[in-house]
Amino acid sequence: MRLLLVLSFIASGLIVSAQFNTIGPPSICRVRNGQTETDAGLKNDTVSNNAVNVIAGKRAPLEWCHPPLKGNLRVSSGFGKRRNPFGKRTSENHSGLDISAKSGTPVYAMLPGEVAHVGYDQRSGNYIKLRHGSFTVSYCHLIRKPDIRVGSRVVPGQIVAHVGSTGRSTGPHLHITLKRNGRLLDPAILLDYISRQS
Repeated sequence: MRLLLVLSFIASGLIVSAQFNTIGPPSICRVRNGQTETDAGLKNDTVSNNAVNVIAGKRAPLEWCHPPLKGNLRVSSGFGKRRNPFGKRTSENHSGLDISAKSGTPVYAMLPGEVAHVGYDQRSGNYIKLRHGSFTVSYCHLIRKPDIRVGSRVVPGQIVAHVGSTGRSTGPHLHITLKRNGRLLDPAILLDYISRQS
């Protein structure tokens, strides 16, 4: 949430300097009176350069963010309290957001980052967790374990998995979990932000 607010403030010119920390060596960019000044490290930092260019209005924002699925997203179950789809209890706390999709539909990285974990568990089924600074995004119930190594860099729009129905699932869908410093957040915040960039 703070990242989104910081980027919004930078874009509107309400602050005079900012630091973009990406995976890899940190780079610093200062925005002063609409002009950008960069340190030597920033010249080779594609992620930060894209963010600076978006803020300066030089590039389309979707070069550094991308929806998790193509087409219109239909949320089948939101974040927070919901009726338990398995009927064991009347309600449960849903840790993420479910998007209806056909089995095999490509799943895309939403932001630049790196693969933090790839695995399987009984609840999430096949999943991949991507780290974006202090945020992590998990994509769950995938058709198969993603064939991508932990530590690999990802870019927005890169296919990282395919929709499935593995684990504790009632049918094919993409479950997205968003955390910041280990604390659950509503993924709708991120999806709304990305949709505003198109």
